[in-house]
Amino acid sequence: MVSLLMVFILGTEVSIDGNVCHISNGTAEGDNLFHSFEKFNLYKNESAIFDDSGYQNTISRVTGSDYSWINGKVTSMAENFYLLNPNGVMFGSSASLYVAGSFHVSTCDFLEFSPDEKFYTYSLETSVLTASSPASFGFLANDVGPISIDSTAMMVSDQKTISLIGGKIDSSYGYIYAPSGQINIAGVNSPGLVTIAPDSLSVSSEIKGDISLVGTYVEVSGDNPGSAFLQANDLVASEFTFFLAENTGAQGKGK
Repeated sequence: MVSLLMVFILGTEVSIDGNVCHISNGTAEGDNLFHSFEKFNLYKNESAIFDDSGYQNTISRVTGSDYSWINGKVTSMAENFYLLNPNGVMFGSSASLYVAGSFHVSTCDFLEFSPDEKFYTYSLETSVLTASSPASFGFLANDVGPISIDSTAMMVSDQKTISLIGGKIDSSYGYIYAPSGQINIAGVNSPGLVTIAPDSLSVSSEIKGDISLVGTYVEVSGDNPGSAFLQANDLVASEFTFFLAENTGAQGKGK
């Protein structure tokens, strides 16, 4: 059964039809749509469909004490989909994305829009719901939740972005593909901010986390090849891990 428990302070509503979970309402501020869950897990053959067409950013936090296990399909029509769980996020071999825009997953403590506007992943913290655009992933401590990919094919549409921002980042036999887009992978192990922008990834944390890629493809190939940015304390790429930025069209040169 789909394991989604609502935290009603943001008005998130969930209706379940068999293995399909429809997620609606939430709190809208301008082009941002905010959701809050106590738990967020999807098992094999399960799917979560967000009613977010027309929004620039769908921002979903998990406020409970458990990590999220994603082994089903996530559907979003927003330009950017954010999944935030400070305890960790694990992707299984049956996980898939059906997203119109970019996909960002983080184990951050807050999402910063401006120095005075922060959306915390802990429900007891006072968050500011704003129409501003997300600027940075914020971390408050040295104990940062991990992100893992286990034989997952994680793909987005042309010229979109995939971001994995957390503590230790592990990928075993994963395929991370953003055609002509941008891939950001950052390991963090101390307080600071991770800021994503077109063609850049900056990490202010003094201590970075490790990134382990085993038999993993990280690909931004396309008609106009994109960019992949990784920041880590220790980056290990083994067992035929490849970084691909092939030009399949007439323009560009990947980074």
